[in-house]
Amino acid sequence: QRRSPSRTFSTGGGPPPPSRTGHDETPPESHSAAAVLAASSHYDARALGEDYRAARAARTAVDVGPSDVLERQLHVLMRLGVKRASNAGIKAKPNYGGITHLHLAGHRLVTDQLACVHLLPGLQVAFLSENSLVSLAPFSRLPDLRQLLCDDNQLQSLADFDAPPTLERLHASRNQLPGIEGLRRAGRLRELHASHQRRGGGASSAGAAGSGTWPSFYVDDASLHACAPTLESLRLADVGLDSLAPLVSLPALTHLDVSDNPLDASVDRARELAALVGSCERLASLRIAPSAAAREPFGRGARGATGGGAVTAVHLARAPPEILPRGLRAFCLLRSRGNLEELDGKAVSPNERHFLVGQFLAKRQAKAAA
Repeated sequence: QRRSPSRTFSTGGGPPPPSRTGHDETPPESHSAAAVLAASSHYDARALGEDYRAARAARTAVDVGPSDVLERQLHVLMRLGVKRASNAGIKAKPNYGGITHLHLAGHRLVTDQLACVHLLPGLQVAFLSENSLVSLAPFSRLPDLRQLLCDDNQLQSLADFDAPPTLERLHASRNQLPGIEGLRRAGRLRELHASHQRRGGGASSAGAAGSGTWPSFYVDDASLHACAPTLESLRLADVGLDSLAPLVSLPALTHLDVSDNPLDASVDRARELAALVGSCERLASLRIAPSAAAREPFGRGARGATGGGAVTAVHLARAPPEILPRGLRAFCLLRSRGNLEELDGKAVSPNERHFLVGQFLAKRQAKAAA
């Protein structure tokens, strides 16, 4: 072997030359792809891809031994869903307690395969969209769960789900839920999205409820009361909701979507809507259309409805029906507290609100003079 100041030549066999840094570049045995995937926060792209493909092939062949079935299931889930672990060191046994995020969207998982998630006490965010889950019961025992995203599944009920007190976001749209429940401990919930619930193999919930084929969508009063002080965004579009009465007492609500539901233009719906927009002082965005309430003359008999804003509740209660606005938009703007910024996707300008108030007062004075 001959050395020169700039190069190193090899004249035969033997060990490879040392690196320029002077350190041995051969990784130790503990740096296997599985160990790096399970416990390191910096992954080799090729090793990650190989382990990911191996985990996908083995997810339906989990050993079901009586002693370590949950541990083995969890190991498969970790290979599928862990993007980053908390500790940067490399250990033979992974630190499940340090895992905070689980990415399992689009893996066709069933509920039984998630029975081991309670072994992740530090889990905060779970991405579970586009799977085949029928229940969220395994996530009731996670003490630090904050976000549960389970759109596009086959959830049939939330009765067996006991939401942890730390839960802040629950997305369960495009499932088969008949109602909202299981949130009696969710005192920090800020977002609840449960739109487009499928009934009867994909039938529209609004159409089925309107025709009487399926029962209307229900909201558990105790669950909604528990999260009412913090709930800011509520989306219940196309679920078969036929009444707004359960949604009245939500003081922190800023965004509400109840579009494409069988809400009629009756006096009862008018009073419920007036109470809703009058009590939600922070409501900035409201979507009701398309619905029967948005198409038909609205609010003609709601003389006893309460409201706020420039026109007081006393003015509205004493106003004759013939001077009240016929349209849903004007009905909502007159009864809101001046905080609505968007109604059915259209921005609300101050000039529009002032015009409606002035028109109402002018009709009231003309009626009094006559």
